[in-house]
Amino acid sequence: MSMIIDRPRIRQALEQAGNAWLFDYTGSQIDSVLDDLGRRVQDFITEYQNRFGEEPDPFGLIENNPLKGMAFFQVDTLRASVEMKIMVWRVLLGAEIQRLELRYDKSGDFHLSLNIQTPYGDRESYTSSSSWDFALLRHLGATGRFDGQMMLQGYYAMRTGSA
Repeated sequence: MSMIIDRPRIRQALEQAGNAWLFDYTGSQIDSVLDDLGRRVQDFITEYQNRFGEEPDPFGLIENNPLKGMAFFQVDTLRASVEMKIMVWRVLLGAEIQRLELRYDKSGDFHLSLNIQTPYGDRESYTSSSSWDFALLRHLGATGRFDGQMMLQGYYAMRTGSA
């Protein structure tokens, strides 16, 4: 059963995610921005369902797990390619990032590739040539291991405001 994605629903999710600044930033264009973001979420849901046979519920995620829902409803995530939104969703569900490759050239060549492993041991690859997907990298958590090596871990919302 497909969910209804309309302006009020997207607006509420953005507010819950701490992204109400977008309303002022886009001004009179807010309706077209909300429509665009709604289409992007719907495209993600449709493609995810086609690939995995289940319908993701980002609106349920923000209600039931606000921290993960906030990460999904970041403007960077919503504007990302469908391929990368799916990767983000899989990481939010517990997949681990195994490999990340980035190629950039000033001439316009851009390639982003991530390999993940689900909690069930399945390995999946995601690639993009959309330079807009670069913004997703700032949401990846990095931590150090005991052997001194870096490990990418999780996908997080940007902190806004003061603590």
